[in-house]
Amino acid sequence: MDGQINANFITVGQMNVARIEGLTDSLNEINTAIELNASNIQIAVNKQNEQQQKVSEITVALNAILNKVSDIANLTSIVDGLKTINLTDAIEGVLIGLRIIGNNTVFAGLYFDNSWYFDENHYFLNSDSTVLINDVAYDLGIDDVLRQLNGVYDEYVYNYSEGYARVIRRIGVNSSGNLYILQNEVIEELKMPNFQLKNGENKITILNYNANLSVSYIAKNDYSNIFATKIEMNSEIKQSASEINASVNQKITTARGELEESIGEISVKAEEINQQVTKKVGKNEVIASINTAVRNGQGVITISGNQVVINSDKFSLTKEGVITATAGKISGINFDNRGLNYSGISNDDGFGLWSNGVHLAQTPARTRFFYYFSCGWK
Repeated sequence: MDGQINANFITVGQMNVARIEGLTDSLNEINTAIELNASNIQIAVNKQNEQQQKVSEITVALNAILNKVSDIANLTSIVDGLKTINLTDAIEGVLIGLRIIGNNTVFAGLYFDNSWYFDENHYFLNSDSTVLINDVAYDLGIDDVLRQLNGVYDEYVYNYSEGYARVIRRIGVNSSGNLYILQNEVIEELKMPNFQLKNGENKITILNYNANLSVSYIAKNDYSNIFATKIEMNSEIKQSASEINASVNQKITTARGELEESIGEISVKAEEINQQVTKKVGKNEVIASINTAVRNGQGVITISGNQVVINSDKFSLTKEGVITATAGKISGINFDNRGLNYSGISNDDGFGLWSNGVHLAQTPARTRFFYYFSCGWK
């Protein structure tokens, strides 16, 4: 087969092609689908693994063409281990999550091993509940052993996105020292540690004890300059005989669990071009737009935004609202390099000068008058 398909006789049909690629750290499944019917042709390519999904679609119809590209990436990686975990691909910043599973020995009591470490506040310590990250010690503040019984266990949970660190106790001890499963969990709220990771390799270990632990962190990826747990990118171009619409949408879930959404849109018609950028952070929304159109025989340009900036050789407008110009005219009052002046046109025209509500000067009516500021006026 030479790789070509003769489709002259095909009016309706579907074709799906799938391929699985094994990579060093993930498994990619790539799917390609082509669908033909009497009204349109659709082509889609999908690539997906545990961390990311990419989709490209083209739809061709009689009166329109639609192109879509989306990229959804889960930027959070989770690694499990016993006592020590080594990370190789972290982005510099805070640790997103940490869990330590109870086993009846972890944090059972203090013992000294002749090792002393600095914590994040640069104090020496060797406590009951200490975690080392790259030889920096963090005291978790746990004051009792984490227990387990018949597959049920206490655990330490740190969640940066939700803003808490706590011990969840599910195992109790009776007066005889026997363990039993609690009917209701007991939550012990603890101080939030400031766990910090460096770029690249990191070593996380439980000091003095062995226990299963799990860490969540933001790994290096296509968007490694963005410290976020999830990012979704979508772009779309829709073309018809009367209009072209293009849009780009970006949604970012920050490490704190907040949603940031940015949308850029351009719409082109025969007599109108509209450009708009919208950014939403939580409940706050900021919109900037430029609309260029011809309406009722008039060319109209509308600019909207919290700040408008214009730069040119002889005119400028700063984001603070300061206007600089070489000359100007407002309702018959002229501005030029000599100062401020007014020339009456009718017999009733006169000129008045005011400052902070105080009337400084007035020319009589029925005269033509030019007045200029001097250095002495304020």
